[in-house]
This record gives sequence, structure tokens and C-alpha cells, in this order.
Amino acid sequence: MISLTAYKKYWEDLARCVYGISEAMPVTVDEEMGKRLNNLKKDSVILFYLPPTSSGEGNIDNFSENNLCVIFIMKKYDPQRETTFDVLAETQPIIETIKRSMLDDMNAGCSPLRIDITTLQTIPETEFYRSFAGWSVGFTVKST
Repeated sequence: MISLTAYKKYWEDLARCVYGISEAMPVTVDEEMGKRLNNLKKDSVILFYLPPTSSGEGNIDNFSENNLCVIFIMKKYDPQRETTFDVLAETQPIIETIKRSMLDDMNAGCSPLRIDITTLQTIPETEFYRSFAGWSVGFTVKST
């Protein structure tokens, strides 16, 4: 399984390097998550990341895991002033920069994530926690 410490550091470092992202934040299912979301300012663009899930493959002599990873680039917006389509258009360049950075890191050999690029899926997200919209990217990472 992927080290959660390394996974968190990767997304925090990447978020600092991409223009337009306010911060990186793990998605958790607890009451504190709701409080953190409510405290975010309108127009904040957040890189959310889910802890990965994993499934094993191979055999006892050659075991590896496929880690399903999902990240989100979400903007906290005011539905009275913007439509979800407007937010999607605004955040699309950011998610494209994130994907390009992930691939560049892999190409340079400096990424802790061995992404299977054939599994990259980008999906528009609207009404995420009622006042967030943007994009999610799902992908698989191999670990040994």
C-alpha cells in the first residue's frame, strides 16, 4: 500500500506549485470535515485527496498492489453568483496542470507514485458538499 505520509506530502507539495490552488486537504468522513469545509473562504480552490484503497495481485513470490487513488480540484462557490458550468470552466486549466505535473514527475523519475496512465479518468463534479464544484481524477498506482 502507498505510504499515507508520502501521499499527503506529494499532494501538499504539488498544490503549492500550481497557481490557483489555495491548499491541499484529505477527504475524511467525520464531523471535523464539515467544520473545515465551512471555514473555507468562498472562491477557494482546494486539492482534495482521498486515502487510496488497494487490492493485491500476483503470488507469494511476486506480490504487488493496485492502489485506487482519487483527487479533486474543487472551488467553493456561491450558486447565486456562478453556475457549476462556470466553475468547471474556471477549474479545468488547474486540473489539466495537475495531470501534466503528475506525468512530468513520473517522466523525471521523481514521483513516489507509479501511475498507470491508462487508468487516468477525469470526471466533472458538481454539488460536492453542496457549495463545491470542479473535477475529480481517478487513477491506479502500483506498489510493492
